[in-house]
Amino acid sequence: MKTNIFIALLCYSIIGCSEKLSVNLRVDDLIFQPSLHPLTPLGSLAEIPTIDGKTVFSVHTSSRSGVAVLKINSFEFISIEIPSGKKIADMPSTRPFGSDDVFLSPNGRVAAIEISNNTVIFVDTESGKKLWETRDINEFYTWLPEISAALVSDSKNSTLSYIDFKTAKIEPHAISLRYQSWALPVSNSPPRVLVGSNDTFSLIEHERNPEGIKGSVIKEFHTQHRVSSATPALMLGGKAIVSKTSSNFMMVNLESGKETFWATGEFLTSHYAKLSENTLLVESFEPKFHGNKPWVFNIEKSTLSPVEPQIITHGMIFELTGRTGFMRSDSKLWFGEEQKVGTPVSFDSLLARRPG
Repeated sequence: MKTNIFIALLCYSIIGCSEKLSVNLRVDDLIFQPSLHPLTPLGSLAEIPTIDGKTVFSVHTSSRSGVAVLKINSFEFISIEIPSGKKIADMPSTRPFGSDDVFLSPNGRVAAIEISNNTVIFVDTESGKKLWETRDINEFYTWLPEISAALVSDSKNSTLSYIDFKTAKIEPHAISLRYQSWALPVSNSPPRVLVGSNDTFSLIEHERNPEGIKGSVIKEFHTQHRVSSATPALMLGGKAIVSKTSSNFMMVNLESGKETFWATGEFLTSHYAKLSENTLLVESFEPKFHGNKPWVFNIEKSTLSPVEPQIITHGMIFELTGRTGFMRSDSKLWFGEEQKVGTPVSFDSLLARRPG
């Protein structure tokens, strides 16, 4: 009897491991394929068709594809082509937990969706089918497709770890870090990623060798101000990052370590999007009109240029992960990248003219 139970458990274990390896290999295969839809310039702001008549709450994009995943309520996601807005597929519902964090592979073919605080599902964005679900991760950080891996936080003690999609294993990272808040890919060859939390972050280089995946710290940064936005924007051709710090903006030069601080206070809202390597789309709150005024912020010249024609908007700016451009959501939905601007104004002089 005991022998039969042992054999049954062994068979169950083998089948389970085999299935896990199979789905991981499927993920591995998908992230190596060409982009699901080509990455194309978004051009001027353009409205896209209504998505099933539903309100869009967030957008998630990738660095090498023209694919976006839209969150259309607390539990539902769809994949679309951008800038056309053509629907690709409905994705699995995350009911009853909901989700805000989606991480799209660089080629746009696989979405990692965080559910609650200890489950991540992997979805084929072309078919909408779930590929894999794991409870061993409480946070997904970023994809490392060049080495068939992803950086994650393990659910047991929030330690920096990685998924090896070739072996279907989740392993602790060689760099002992816990409770990290964000990760930002800096280069593909070699795969380098900034990983950080609060006022500290590290530049980590990865490689795959016959023994597995290895990671080493190239440089560490300690800033005067903490990163408070979800993930910084990579700017100046990968030489700097820009982020919100409380209600202000800061930039860190990754070569010199120099930190630049802009005391914007309550003048600018918390939302921004990367337009080019040296410009961001930002907005100021205009209480007189109960809306927002868009500006183009040049981080090299510390100037703000009003977007032309000057309008008051009531929607929200959404940044596009891994690429330039933005989405604006109001009663309708728009995608864009190019902005016509007026005469630039010095940041300091503009703030000095503000009442209060």
